[in-house]
Order: sequence, then structure tokens, then C-alpha cells
Amino acid sequence: MSGSFKRATLYFFLTFMIFASSALSVPRGESPYIYGIHDWTSDAVDFFVTASSGSDCVRGWILHAEAIGDSGSHGGGDFSSLTSAGFGVIVRLDYSWGAGTLPDPDRFDEFAATFADYVRNTRGDVHVWIVANEPNLMWGGRNFSPQEYARAYTMVRNAVHAVPGHENDQVLVTAMGIWADHPDLYGDWLYDYFTEILDVIGGDYDGFAIHAYTREFSVGAIQSDQMWPDGTHQWHLHFRVYRDVCHLLRSRCILNVPLYITEAGNVCDPPCDPYPDADIGYFVAMYNEVDAWNQAHPDQIIRAVIPYRWTRNDDGTGRDFCSGPLKSDLQRAIAGGQIWTDTGCPGSVPSDPSEPTTEIPAEVSEETKDGTESAETEETMGRGDANETTDATETPPSPDATGPDSGYENPSDDIEIPPRTVFISGGCCCATVR
Repeated sequence: MSGSFKRATLYFFLTFMIFASSALSVPRGESPYIYGIHDWTSDAVDFFVTASSGSDCVRGWILHAEAIGDSGSHGGGDFSSLTSAGFGVIVRLDYSWGAGTLPDPDRFDEFAATFADYVRNTRGDVHVWIVANEPNLMWGGRNFSPQEYARAYTMVRNAVHAVPGHENDQVLVTAMGIWADHPDLYGDWLYDYFTEILDVIGGDYDGFAIHAYTREFSVGAIQSDQMWPDGTHQWHLHFRVYRDVCHLLRSRCILNVPLYITEAGNVCDPPCDPYPDADIGYFVAMYNEVDAWNQAHPDQIIRAVIPYRWTRNDDGTGRDFCSGPLKSDLQRAIAGGQIWTDTGCPGSVPSDPSEPTTEIPAEVSEETKDGTESAETEETMGRGDANETTDATETPPSPDATGPDSGYENPSDDIEIPPRTVFISGGCCCATVR
């Protein structure tokens, strides 16, 4: 056998193995694991690296939230250190922390352009994006009608998909502020507001973000089927509120689309402490709950559950938990290795050959200084007394990092997303498209 033939055979074999490995991996920038954390800080990254010991990639997702304004341009962010270690990355972009999650409607064009420029200039193979946050709640002195949000979402989605290399990005419809009802404004958060958004956008969506909380710190609340106690609203009182969203999507034949629980955890009526510093198996139960849902509902797979939040800058809600026994609870959950897909870790063939793929480095950290971690203003409307659905006051904003800027233009990647089901007028379901 000649040397040239041997080399050709070896080249063919290696090419085949790379192709086969890529086909069995999630895209770089995603994670096959359902674990995650809200806020990109160096100690959150280090925690996940340690908790993922023995795995071939970091087990989970990082959600980064950033306010980008509406200037029409933005330097983007560099998430290469995360995605090269195997993290999935979700980026949520708002207009402002203090002046509203979206700009005034006459500035939606500029916001969409700014969002797209952030995507264009971002490094690290990020392709999961969320457009704003809880638009049914009062942010910066105003909220938005479902028609306004639907228009902003569509404009942003179209702008992102027009960026070379991002034609197939997942631009998610944001989560609603749960348990909120404004009869004189936009009505019920789910059956009025969210339903109207779905009516307006039709089949033009890539996936959905969901928020789900308990109202007491207990394993029982994670598993509770208790409904809202007023006898009128058909919402779960605790964490299984995520099922209400899933059931509504199913009723409209919106199936086989990416779903992410992008805020999760415990809220309670002041002056309680949402997170007593105790390991009661709360996060273990949370991930077991979602894993069981995924097993039973293969057409409504939830890809990530993101506890809110990991930072040392409390946003006024007391939901920071990056210390003590709570970390042990989360670490035990991560040790369970629960996945949403049978495909393996990402990064078989990185976009930048100089960057590592799935090997977990000894330390993966992003420089963050005290007071500059990603943070957000959290509106508490709809999360107060379980017997009331009245307006609540806005909590003070907390500082936020704008993220590292980069002039790097993201290379064109063929990122395949799972098929989604769209509604066909005149009957339920369902054309499956990509």
C-alpha cells in the first residue's frame, strides 16, 4: 500500500470521525444539560466547573442579561471562555434597567438595529437570545401592550436573522411576569396577554422563555399542584406554573420548539427570606421535576432551568444565593447529570481553531469587578400577596455590567435548530418545519 494511499485513507477516516462527532454533539454555544445559573460572574463559572468534575464539558448554561440602549450600534460581548469550556450561553438584551425593558414604540427600529449589531459583534458562537423581559409588568414607569411587544419581537427577530451566520439563531419570545392580572389594562398575564402575543406573531417564532417560581422554600412547593387560591385564576400557585405555559402552547399546537425556564427559584411575601441558608434538596427537586416533565413530554422539552440569581448585588428581592448550603444543594443537583438531549457535549469543531473545545480548564473566569456584575431591576408586580392581583411597587435598580466589548465579527456557522410545529388555520396541527 503506497504512502499516499495510506494518507488519503487516514484523512478520509479522520474527516468521517469529525463529521460523526459533530453530528452527535449539540452546537457550540449550547449544553446538553438542563442546569444553569442567572448572571455571568467569575465565581459562578468556577462553581460550575468544579461541580462538573469528571464530565467532558461543563454541565449547564449561563444566562447573561445586558441593557444595550437604542443607539443603533453596539460592540457586543465575548463569551468564548464560556462556550469553549462547553457552557451553553443565553443572552437577554433589554433596552434599559431604569427606563424600561423596551424603548418607546417609535424607537423599536433603533432597538432592533442595536440588538442585531450586538449579535453581529459578539464572539463565542452564541445563538440563543431573549428579547427584553416581562413586558406585561411595569418597568421604568411603563409597560407594553401585547401588540407592542409582538411588534418589537418580530422586528428584532428579523434583524438578527439578517445577520450573516445567524439566520437560524434562536430568538426567544421572552417570559411573561407570572401571576399578574390587570383587568383594566391588558388582563391576565397568560390567557390574555401572552395569548395575544401568540395571535399577533403567528408562526414566526424560534422558541420561548418561561419564568417559574415557588412561593415558599420547600420541596413540596416544587411538586405542588395547588392552584391560585382566589378560585378564579387558573394558574399554579408554585413552580408548576411552567406547566400552565406549556399547556397553553400545546392547546395551540405549538410543539417541538425550544423551551427554556430562564428564571426559577423561590419568591415570597416580605418580610420573609426567599432563600434560607439550608440544603433541603430544593434544587435537586426542581431539576428532578423538569427532568420528569421532559421524559413524559418529548414534544415539549425544556432545555434549561436557570435559578435566579447568582450575584453579590441584591436587586432588592433577596433572591441571591451564591453561598453556603444552597450551593451544596445545587452541586448535588448537577451531579445528577440530567440532560435534555442524548447528543453529547458541544464543540467538536470550534469556529476558532486556537480555542479549546470540550476540555474543562482549571479555571474559567470572566473579569468582573465588585458592583459590575450583570444585574437587573426586578419588578415585583404580580408576585406579592397570593390573595391579591394589584399593582406593586418597583424595586430599586441595581448596577449592571455592559459586558466586554469586541470588534470581532462572528463567523458564519451552520447551526441547525430542531424542527418546530406551526399552527395551520382550520385545524389543530400541524406542519413541522425547520
